[in-house]
Amino acid sequence: FLFWHSLFKNGRSMELEAGCTQRKIQKFQQCSKQLHLDIQTSTSCLDDGKLGIVITKGEIPAEQLSCIIQYCKYRRCHNEENDRVLLASVSAHHNHLTFNFYTIVSITQHIINNGFIRFRNSKNTQTKHVSLWRIYQFGGDISLHNVWCVTTRMKAVHRQSSSMHTQSIIKHIFSFLSGSTYHVWLHVHELIHHAEHRLDLLGLTFDATTKNIYVMPRSLSLLKKARKNASVCFEKKEGSNSIVTGSFFMKSVQMFKAVY
Repeated sequence: FLFWHSLFKNGRSMELEAGCTQRKIQKFQQCSKQLHLDIQTSTSCLDDGKLGIVITKGEIPAEQLSCIIQYCKYRRCHNEENDRVLLASVSAHHNHLTFNFYTIVSITQHIINNGFIRFRNSKNTQTKHVSLWRIYQFGGDISLHNVWCVTTRMKAVHRQSSSMHTQSIIKHIFSFLSGSTYHVWLHVHELIHHAEHRLDLLGLTFDATTKNIYVMPRSLSLLKKARKNASVCFEKKEGSNSIVTGSFFMKSVQMFKAVY
């Protein structure tokens, strides 16, 4: 108790309610230009006719993704469920695969290209493209500042302890802290009745604490933003119909961090 009290006595609080920190987001800040240059993505129809995401730069080795466990095959329908659906997770025996922008891009590609999600492909509706749009990181309790606080205080409290004992205690402390959560949004380009082109979004949640991956409910506000962006810059007319050009889906993924 004294350890925790001394650690957070200067007003630093970590609200550990159900493993989640409740904080107000002030804005979303775009990641560094270098990070955007290091991760480049696109979209493509694969050789076997299935839809796919292409990573042109920043892909992690395929063998690192063998630890992804699939829980269900998610089928997209016109009215998605309001609750999130557990889609996949990282095996508990593979702690080397941590969630960050690099790994999440590759995991998302693995999920889409290996058929974890079944897109619409019927007589009336065909899916033409699937591409990464945006990734949002919501920071958890495990931050650089909190790591520094814990390790500094531990050194002061346990100077006489062995380094292995100190590391064990630090690891135990961080087991109670929540990691970051990432929201991944994908463009889905659908063709309705061979005439109407419709842009939709599919969302995935990556929980760094549990290593679980969920399908999110629809976000009408983000969908409105995506469609507005498409209509301003990437639409062309074909008769009375508006068509989103393929270049819109070739754009590389954008990455943002929540600022609290």
